[in-house]
Amino acid sequence: IGVIGQDPSASRLLAKFEEARIRTECVVRTNDRPTIVKTRVIAQHQQVVRFDREKKAEFPSELQAALKIQIDRVLPQVNAVVFSDYAKGVISRAMVRALIPAANRRGIPITVDPKVENFNYYERATCITPNLKEAMEGAGVHSLKGDGDIDLIGQKILRKLKAKSLLITRGEKGMSLFERHRPPFHIPTRAREVFDVTGAGDTVISTFTLALAAGASLRRAAELANEAAGIVVAKLGTAYVTRAELLRALDKRRD
Repeated sequence: IGVIGQDPSASRLLAKFEEARIRTECVVRTNDRPTIVKTRVIAQHQQVVRFDREKKAEFPSELQAALKIQIDRVLPQVNAVVFSDYAKGVISRAMVRALIPAANRRGIPITVDPKVENFNYYERATCITPNLKEAMEGAGVHSLKGDGDIDLIGQKILRKLKAKSLLITRGEKGMSLFERHRPPFHIPTRAREVFDVTGAGDTVISTFTLALAAGASLRRAAELANEAAGIVVAKLGTAYVTRAELLRALDKRRD
């Protein structure tokens, strides 16, 4: 569920979705704003700069109402809810406050890749997945004296948001999973080579959520997400992991 404009970029995006067999009936088109386009400048396999074409003004009420119609229509059909929050206007406090209780009543996992300015929206989610910088800002911490501070940040955010769990991605140091009434679970990185971290956070939350929807425990889901992220960062550009790649990596781990 998202919003795109009435422009050539929107048409290209929909064609890509359909080519990948991604359902598009919940995408709302509007004349109110253009489709967001991100342009990355790459030099010698490194991203130098990125510039975005977008309009970030608050959504008009009719656009918010159109999004709510799609949410109410599709929620009974899904096995999980992912909030991918880029603070571009789609996700509002009202939407989150209505959707999280509705998903909780259905017993389906709710995961959040948060934007710091919207951190407080996500009370009682199943899992929040910030990177370390976002977690520090969300907890109001400005510097780390040691790894022990990560545990303090994790527990503070869990209490603050009353979330079931928190998964902090820590780059070359892997991930840290925090759950209520359980000790922290630290997972070392699986990445052998890092060419491009673009999309790594999206890989983490999508793999993690898919595993939860399939019945995996939080710890097992986090391990799978960590494995998937290690594969993606070894690719150049906005990449994804396939089922076959993930299975091969897991087979090697067992060997």
